[in-house]
Amino acid sequence: MELRIIAEHPLHFIEFTVNPGDFVLVGEDGALVVPGDRIDHVLAHAEELPRTEVRIRKSLVQGVSLQDCLDRLGHALPAVA
Repeated sequence: MELRIIAEHPLHFIEFTVNPGDFVLVGEDGALVVPGDRIDHVLAHAEELPRTEVRIRKSLVQGVSLQDCLDRLGHALPAVA
């Protein structure tokens, strides 16, 4: 299901605020709000995620420990500042 809300003013919820231009993804497990000025940054990291996961899986199959994979390849979920 897709829900689009076009708002000219911020929407205030209990623990967060959604501003015009923000990206909001809502699912059964919760909601994700990405500030509008961070969307490109977050998408760039999201596009890299599957490639990192594939490299980690290949290394694990070759017998590399998970810790060594993470040390060498980085974590599959990059920190987004």
